[in-house]
Amino acid sequence: MIVEVLKTIRPAAITAAIAAEAKLLTMASERHQQLELALEQARYEATRRERQFNTVEPENRLVRRELETLWNQALAKVEHLEQELQHEQHQQRPLSEAERQQLFALADDLPRLWQLPSTDARTKKRIVRTLIEGIVATAETEYHRLTIRWAGGVHTEIRLPRPVRGQSPRQTNRDVVELVKELVVITDDQDIARILNRCGLKTGAGQSWNQARVKWLRQTNGIAAFSERRAAAAEVMNLRQAAEQLQISPEAVLRLIQSGVLAAKQIVRYAPWMIPRAELEKTSVRAAVASIKKNGKANLQINQQQLTL
Repeated sequence: MIVEVLKTIRPAAITAAIAAEAKLLTMASERHQQLELALEQARYEATRRERQFNTVEPENRLVRRELETLWNQALAKVEHLEQELQHEQHQQRPLSEAERQQLFALADDLPRLWQLPSTDARTKKRIVRTLIEGIVATAETEYHRLTIRWAGGVHTEIRLPRPVRGQSPRQTNRDVVELVKELVVITDDQDIARILNRCGLKTGAGQSWNQARVKWLRQTNGIAAFSERRAAAAEVMNLRQAAEQLQISPEAVLRLIQSGVLAAKQIVRYAPWMIPRAELEKTSVRAAVASIKKNGKANLQINQQQLTL
């Protein structure tokens, strides 16, 4: 939906920006009037409390103390409203020419700004609420017809295909689910989120991944979480685990993989290496590890080629 909106937003955005500027000034004026009325009422209340306090005999200390407290509270409210009104007067001013040009430039470049990592969800909601006055949805046989009413009176229409019965348009791709099933064998939800994001994969709602979303995906698909205990008993291990078992650095293990001495695979790019435990028992691997421990590097003869690792 948002993608379709952004495709049509540019022609209407300039008109909407002009209307948004006028709306900001109107809202500021209304806020100023509300504060003035509230301040007038607060001053009246403070004066009334003062009169009540002054009419009580000094000997009636209990009543005077209570009225004095109410009077002080009324004065504090007056002071607070005076400060708010002063701040509002300082903020209430027409946009400068530079600010107007910046507003129009932002409106014209809205699709790019929408995709920036620095544009958070709250900012996007404010943009939509400012530019769009309403959306009217009409269900047709094969489409949902959406009429967008932009601020400023412009209308645009888009059509979205209706989902097939039994399928959810927000359902995460099954390939992602299968990938997570394999990744949980060797790493946790936080790392899985990092891998999915680096691969450019999204949730069914088009969002980036985080630890909570990976956990939700696992739970809804009956996938058990990563477990150190199960990982220790699995037929494969990751780079760190292999390094710990071989008692060499992870960098040395990676060199063994890259040279073909140690068989391993990555499910996808950026995923941890998956190394079969049986590989660590191979004679060639043991010889390479022994050489690394002794000399800091491994000199091996593989397929009639001399390799130095």
